[in-house]
Amino acid sequence: MTLHRPCALFLALHLLTGCVTSPPSIPLPEPRPLGSELNAYRAPEAPERDPVPFVEPEGVLELRDAMAAALLGSPDLASSSHDVRAAEARELQAGLMPNPGVAIELEEFAGNGEDRGFDVSELSLGLSQEILLGGKISKRTTVANLEGRLAGWAYEAARLDVLSQATRAFVAVLAAQERVKVLTESVRVSENAARSVREQVAAGKVPRLEESRAAVNHAQQQLALQRAMRGLAVERQALTASWGGTVISYGELSGDLFDIRPVPTKDALNAFLADNPELARRAVETELARAKIAMEKAGGIPDVTLTGGVRRFNQGTVTSFFAGIEFPLPVFDRNQGNVRAARAEADRIREEQRAALVRLTLELNQAWQVLAVAASEATILKTRVLPLAEGAFDAAGEGFRQGKFSYLEVLDAQRTLFETREQLIDALAAYHTAVADVERLIGRSLSRIHDATDRRDGQPSGHPEGKDR
Repeated sequence: MTLHRPCALFLALHLLTGCVTSPPSIPLPEPRPLGSELNAYRAPEAPERDPVPFVEPEGVLELRDAMAAALLGSPDLASSSHDVRAAEARELQAGLMPNPGVAIELEEFAGNGEDRGFDVSELSLGLSQEILLGGKISKRTTVANLEGRLAGWAYEAARLDVLSQATRAFVAVLAAQERVKVLTESVRVSENAARSVREQVAAGKVPRLEESRAAVNHAQQQLALQRAMRGLAVERQALTASWGGTVISYGELSGDLFDIRPVPTKDALNAFLADNPELARRAVETELARAKIAMEKAGGIPDVTLTGGVRRFNQGTVTSFFAGIEFPLPVFDRNQGNVRAARAEADRIREEQRAALVRLTLELNQAWQVLAVAASEATILKTRVLPLAEGAFDAAGEGFRQGKFSYLEVLDAQRTLFETREQLIDALAAYHTAVADVERLIGRSLSRIHDATDRRDGQPSGHPEGKDR
């Protein structure tokens, strides 16, 4: 028995249109300038392919090294990259036609009398194919593609998050290193002071009480140094975690914590806020909302199922063909509920976009305030307060050696000096952390922003055309 030629062609056409095996590639959005020159993790196109092994940084570590390591090793960024690949696979699935059906039916067999066995049986072989109308396949493919593009924006947001987290962790370690250096110097100074006091006590120049004060101060500085070293170990572990590591493999950090640059104006920063992925993705979100409405409207159009086949009658060896069409009557369900839900979803997305703009504008203004205050505080401490504290300490030490001041006055000057140095470190850490927060919000380095009023073609002049940090 042979199939009718139209049935064979029908099956071949279906196989040709449904044999797509490789998923489409969803283009990622253009990376924001921040860290765009650094390689970031991308999930392999084939899930079974092993990813390139990540090598943790070793030796002296600079900020750029930490950022590069975080972009390649962060589990969060890897997870987001796999979301993009999953979206590509969903787009592939959305573009596939329904599978055809095959039906084999045997009738009028194993009866009584002359109808025993298969002498008068009827054998039917049929094919069926559901035909989706209303452009359902193209519309759901469009929805899947737009959802994939949103996954791309989520990947870009995750990339900026990883850069920000790595920078903040790097700053924390750099500040902890400075605290250890300051407290190491404080221990050395307090030890020298204690020795000098013992000599003064032995010479009968100062009372023995001063020796006890000097010893207590030295012990306190030692305890403070131990706390700072434990804090440094914790911060180093946190930096290692930013690239998914568990064992510290790098050495000392290299960076200038004392580098303070002019703070851009608030208007200059607000001009770049639209580049934030959460706002830049809103065009895709709006397009996706419209595409979902169109897809749900198409869902109200009934699909048809075509059937066709061949039937053989053993009695008389007669062969015939049959064909049919089946479709539901849209009397009750016209997908009207899903259409209304899609429209409500579009309204929700519009309000969320407005809320995101308000929230991010507030976050940027708050981060700018923190940045400006920290920069001002660090500058004053560095240029005015610290030199005065150093001068007072030197004068008190010289006066003590000449017998003009008591050790209590020297101790007070010493505490003022090293407290000022620690305050400066705290202010510098707050400044660089605020820089990282602002850069995360605008997606670019502050070093490239100079003046918000200098614009060209409606774009701020700080928009880099080359590489950015």
